[in-house]
Amino acid sequence: MASLDLNLDDYFADADGTFDEKTCHNYKEDKEHLVMKDFLQPDTKMSLQTATESLLGFIPEHCKPGSLVAVIHLCANVVPWHHTAHLKLAWLADRLRWSPKMSPVLGSIKGPKDSYFTMQCFSDALWMDHENAENYDPDSQSDLDQWVNFNAYLANLDALHFTNGGGETRYGWRTMAYAFRHPGGLESDYRDPNDEAYGRRGRDANVLAAAQWILWNGQNMRRYAIYPKPPAGSTTSDEDYFNLEFAGASLEHWQVWKQGFDDARNNDTVSEDVRAVATRAFTLMDVLEKTMP
Repeated sequence: MASLDLNLDDYFADADGTFDEKTCHNYKEDKEHLVMKDFLQPDTKMSLQTATESLLGFIPEHCKPGSLVAVIHLCANVVPWHHTAHLKLAWLADRLRWSPKMSPVLGSIKGPKDSYFTMQCFSDALWMDHENAENYDPDSQSDLDQWVNFNAYLANLDALHFTNGGGETRYGWRTMAYAFRHPGGLESDYRDPNDEAYGRRGRDANVLAAAQWILWNGQNMRRYAIYPKPPAGSTTSDEDYFNLEFAGASLEHWQVWKQGFDDARNNDTVSEDVRAVATRAFTLMDVLEKTMP
């Protein structure tokens, strides 16, 4: 696996897109960034425990942990979707959530069973960062890359059952809804991948983002399809169950996704790289169908 640059210049660039250390935040000197850059390297000597303790050491007792979560999510946006560093990011987030320092409420954590108190800072940040990522500019390759990369991170979180209830899976269903039309229709804000406003670049990015949930988290997605568990507040009616907010999983959905990847891999207008990834996703889905109960 190649070394990781972890370049965040796009996030701290001026309005014209240039990065000037005199006017922009020089994140490269931040202690958090230095720890993350070391820990995420394939050949690092830094263990998960050391990285966790180092990052927690930068915040005082009961300090609001939002900035630390932001650093992790910034990295999730720039780490290439195919890099194993996404596994490390997911494990790091999972380890951090057990610390009392990550609680947004003073003294709210009394023991390991109270770790759910720390989920507020993560869940709020996940929703905001996912919303930012999905509002990409199809003319910006950086935006498209971040959309795909962040889905890889979310898929890895869900593979760890991060919220003990498949909380991140809703983002996967939402991403699938962007990439492939579900039967029954969707809400009016659904992005038609053939819409000229987004064009083929946006369509390809959606397919690539959807593939992350199969490549990183395929077994879980298959489980959800076999035993549909609608998100809270969802119903099985087409009106609610297939819209973006409550898009869920079912065997019917599974076949829609699989057919979508099959169509993408056989579509000459799809980029060669995306066609290759769509083939991998389709093949894995086929294998899971044949090998899982």
